Amino acid sequence: MAKLPLVKCPGCNEEFSRDETEDYIHVKNRYWHTKCYNKKKEPEEYRQKIHEYCKNKYKSQYSQRRISQQINEMVQDGKDIPSIYRALVYWYEIKNGDVEKSRGSIRIINYIYDEAMQYYTKKWERDKLQAEALRQSLNLETNTFYISPTPIEKPKRVKLFDIY
Repeated sequence: MAKLPLVKCPGCNEEFSRDETEDYIHVKNRYWHTKCYNKKKEPEEYRQKIHEYCKNKYKSQYSQRRISQQINEMVQDGKDIPSIYRALVYWYEIKNGDVEKSRGSIRIINYIYDEAMQYYTKKWERDKLQAEALRQSLNLETNTFYISPTPIEKPKRVKLFDIY
């Protein structure tokens, strides 16, 4: 069998042979490592989630162009897209922020971003501690009991006319 030529992953710019690895994806005439493709795809999914969330919250004040522009500005400032989504959910769901004051904008994230990230960090640590405590409580000694069923005895003399 002929060897396939080396291909270059657009995500990490690393060359690899398709013969030697099975961990790759073929997308639009390009070959990606699965990890690189998932890293690229995740922000796009969160970008869609932000737009859907804003569309549901702002209703008639929603402007896709404005939200996209603000997301791009925040990404240039060093914020990542999943964190922007989490901060948005934090402001409206946990802090009960006023939708009317926003006027269809997500610029409030510039002011609450650090607070939201601290909240989620504490929440993840708490969840991790609870999971560890649950795991330790489930590691208790267990006793196994076997219950054998009692055999069913057939009736000895049954008259069919008496059953009716």
